[in-house]
Amino acid sequence: MFGCGDIRRFLRSERGVAAIEFAIIAPLLFLLLFGTIEMGRLLWVRAMFSHAISETARLVQVPMAEVTKAALEAALVDSLTESGYSAVTILADQNTETSWRLVATTSVALNVPFVDLAAVRLSVETVAFAGSLD
Repeated sequence: MFGCGDIRRFLRSERGVAAIEFAIIAPLLFLLLFGTIEMGRLLWVRAMFSHAISETARLVQVPMAEVTKAALEAALVDSLTESGYSAVTILADQNTETSWRLVATTSVALNVPFVDLAAVRLSVETVAFAGSLD
């Protein structure tokens, strides 16, 4: 049925090699691509939290009204909700009479193909001082 020449010709044939090479390399390429996208998203969420904390700290630094724990926590929740993020833990503590500690914590799920990752805990913290420091 098959001669010796047919078998040699089949073994030397390079048809389909590119498809096989792509099938071997594709999972690694997709892992790198989606991993990079997810890390960028994680950095974006961190920047959004940092901006929200900075805006809330500004309420302490620029005295316009009486600063209370409830007002700071509400301002931080409002700032994060405007950004589209609501699953967050907020903490506002008064360290001294002139300083407040603000903390925002959340869990961010990373979606990378071929890898089972747990959610990353992201926490942003700052200390805001009332009035000017000069």
